[in-house]
Amino acid sequence: MIGRLLLYNALDMTFDFVKLKKNPNCRVCGPNADIKELIDYEEFCGVPGHDYGEEGSAGAGLDVDAVELKDRLSSTPSLILLDVREPHELQISALPNAVNIPLGQLAGRLSELNSADDMVVFCKGGTRSMRALELLSSAGFKKV
Repeated sequence: MIGRLLLYNALDMTFDFVKLKKNPNCRVCGPNADIKELIDYEEFCGVPGHDYGEEGSAGAGLDVDAVELKDRLSSTPSLILLDVREPHELQISALPNAVNIPLGQLAGRLSELNSADDMVVFCKGGTRSMRALELLSSAGFKKV
């Protein structure tokens, strides 16, 4: 049993097909499939189907709005702004003096940051910055 996966390459705007072997133990498409209709994702996987609730942010309760950030920057000039977006996103918008370390590189570049610094982490929508916050907290950063 072979399936085909269509991949789109946004850089050169082309499509490629990749042949994949089907998993014979797959509960959806395997020979002994027992899932034949839509099911509740959270019930099936045991995890939420999204990173955040109705509040609209992955870091609800930890969010900093523009006015609060301005006040924090005024009262704490040494505040580090950590941008965990990808470099190409900086072409759209960038905050002056922000340190850019994409989320995928953050674990390997923690030595570039000082765990004693006050820090605000941001991205486009909040999901990556929340993951960065979890990573930084687990690495001993207390003022994030």
